[in-house]
Amino acid sequence: MFGYSNGYGFGCGSLTGGGFMWIFFIIIIGLLLYSFVKDKRSTKTNVTGTAMEILNERYAKGELNADEYKRMKSELNK
Repeated sequence: MFGYSNGYGFGCGSLTGGGFMWIFFIIIIGLLLYSFVKDKRSTKTNVTGTAMEILNERYAKGELNADEYKRMKSELNK
């Protein structure tokens, strides 16, 4: 119909694109999935910090008062 075909839709010019086209699409989808998973892992490691860094940030933002900060800091230093 749209080029040379063996009658089952898997020829060189058929609508399915032949076997090599499917392999190409599978590789592209695999690479996209790999890059997505890799980005998620790297984002997690960059966001986390040590407990002391997080405590200092929370105190700097005003989420903790001085008493809470000192108490938590002494707990972390044990």
